[in-house]
Amino acid sequence: MQLSTYPPLPASQLDETLAHCQDYAQLLKFQQAYFQQYIMLLMFLQPSHQQLTSAEMLTTADLFETSMPMEHPFSLSVFIFTSDAAFTTAPTSMKKPETLEQSSYCLQQQQLSSATSPWGQMSFWGATVITNLLSAVPYVGNTLVQWIWGGFSVDNATLTRFFAFHFLFPFIIAAATIIHLLFLHETGSNNPIGLNSNVDKITFHPYFSYKDLLGFAAMLIALILLSLFSPNLLGDPDNFTPANPLVTPPHIKPEWYFLFAYAILRSIPNKLGGVLALLASILVLMLVPILHTSKQRTLTFRPISQLLFWTLVADVAVLTWIGGMPVEDPYIIIGQIASFLYFFLFLVIMPLTGWLEDKILFK
Repeated sequence: MQLSTYPPLPASQLDETLAHCQDYAQLLKFQQAYFQQYIMLLMFLQPSHQQLTSAEMLTTADLFETSMPMEHPFSLSVFIFTSDAAFTTAPTSMKKPETLEQSSYCLQQQQLSSATSPWGQMSFWGATVITNLLSAVPYVGNTLVQWIWGGFSVDNATLTRFFAFHFLFPFIIAAATIIHLLFLHETGSNNPIGLNSNVDKITFHPYFSYKDLLGFAAMLIALILLSLFSPNLLGDPDNFTPANPLVTPPHIKPEWYFLFAYAILRSIPNKLGGVLALLASILVLMLVPILHTSKQRTLTFRPISQLLFWTLVADVAVLTWIGGMPVEDPYIIIGQIASFLYFFLFLVIMPLTGWLEDKILFK
């Protein structure tokens, strides 16, 4: 009697203990959809003072052209949300071999947020505020701001340059994504228990491919429903008014994915200090692999680190809420406390906690 033999598993294998919420293949699908929508919008929108009008005309043309301007911000928001959700798994895999992989992912996150809006009131004043931050650079700040503006204020030349940058960023994001995947294949992905599981692998298809299709279909249905039934959900009311340099909105705020950094910027009274804190709030993410002091790659067996992780999530949520509030008490003091806690957790508490947990577990 001859025993039946089974062919070896193909190269595309995944850890059987990998949770589906840690598999973000649908993220790449939304990135592709975002790029396709962007290319289609390039065929209709023009970088001029009439950009808001041309966007409104698209929403009244026909069903296909109507969905494009509305799905574009929703796709960007879904892309950023899923990217942030993927990055929340980083604390379970932060060790020094993964520094390049995680740093490239942070670079992708930063490039992702460089989007321009139609020429509305909030877009105009938001661009004015953000570009004015460069004036904090000693000696050459004002010259640098005027060079970016292409004049003495945000105008058509500024919009054209932002449009050109916005055209280039998708290709930079695609390149950063490829680099991220190369580093990921070099170091390998992690699993929830943080142990080597080369003997416990399953094929990607059909075990994960069908689940990916299900997750992608659910997000796609949600995207279509939001675009068709609530197209202005993510739009600021002031941004439906044409840009007017003579009227300042009562409360200028960025998109939701920038609110936490904007709250940190506002928590520093000094302009240069606020700009440095804004940059540090993003760059500190690249230091996480270096500051990882634990011998374990996962938080599963580290209850104190789990508590700190969810404290960080709550702190970022508070900063996001504060960023959308006016600059007045008690929001000012709450934002300053949350900003201090944000950096204190990353730079002090988490490294000390990893060292302390190793002393307890491996004594």
